Amino acid sequence: ERLQDQIRKLRRTHQSFGEEVRRLMGTSLLHQQEAWRKAVDDLRARANRMETTYPNCKTWRNHWDVQLYKALEVQYREGLETLHS
Repeated sequence: ERLQDQIRKLRRTHQSFGEEVRRLMGTSLLHQQEAWRKAVDDLRARANRMETTYPNCKTWRNHWDVQLYKALEVQYREGLETLHS
């Protein structure tokens, strides 16, 4: 049962990261920089805590770094379009 609990915890954490990254895709980097900064700091802190519990999660962390980069890219492009409109 302990393994099942760990799997559930990992699944919930993974889903919550996805929800946060999706939310950031819709959060203006141009107008809400502090919200971005806070969310990224929170995601990093949570990932650091996961690494202390599960030291072999480098691939998982890299996956979320890439997803976060994609969200940043979406908002960066939208910001540029806003500035050039």
